[in-house]
Amino acid sequence: NPKRDRAHTIIEECMLKANKAVTHTLQWDRGLEAMFRVHPQPTPDEWDEALREIQELEGVSIPGSAWDDPRKAVNATLEEAPGRQLNKIQWAVMKVMPRAKYMSDPFGGHHALNFEIYGHFTSPIRRLSDLVNHWIIYTNDVPEGIADLCDHASDKQKDGETCERIYKDFLEEVGLDAHAINNRGLEVVEDPEEADYTA
Repeated sequence: NPKRDRAHTIIEECMLKANKAVTHTLQWDRGLEAMFRVHPQPTPDEWDEALREIQELEGVSIPGSAWDDPRKAVNATLEEAPGRQLNKIQWAVMKVMPRAKYMSDPFGGHHALNFEIYGHFTSPIRRLSDLVNHWIIYTNDVPEGIADLCDHASDKQKDGETCERIYKDFLEEVGLDAHAINNRGLEVVEDPEEADYTA
C-alpha cells in the first residue's frame, strides 16, 4: 500500500465533502431517494463492551472525562496508547460496529464518518452506488426498484469482503504476508517493516 501523506488526506477529505454535498442536495433540495450509505451506531451495551476491552489492554487507559461519550473515549485512547495497541483498539471498536449498508432512506446516518447523511458519488472505481447516484443527479429521477438495487449492492459488498478475508487467510496459511498485496502484485519480504510499497 502506498504510504499516505498530506496530499492523500486532502484528496480524501475533498471526496468525502463532495459525497456529502451531493447526497444533501438529492435529499433536501430535490427530495429524491438515492443510494445512501447508512452506518448505524453501536448500542450503548456494545459501546460498553468495546470500551471494557480497550481498558483491559496493557498500557492503555481511557481518561475519566471521556467515558460519557464513547467516540471521544476511543479518540482520546488512540492519541495516548502505545503504538503496539492501536490495532487492538481499532479491532475492539470494529467488532461492535454494525455493518454499513446501502439504503434508499438515509436516516440513521453514517456513524463511522459522523455524518447525518451520506452516499457515494466520487469513487474512481465507479461503484454501482456512485453510478446510480450520477444517473439520479443527471435525470432528476429515481430508478424503479432502487430499494432492490441497495440490497444488491450491500449483498455484493459483503461477498467481496468475504472473498478478501478468505484470500488473506490463504496467504497466511502458505506463509505469505497478506499486507504485502497491492495493486501492482505481491512483494515477498523477510521483514514487513522493510517492505517498499512505493515501487
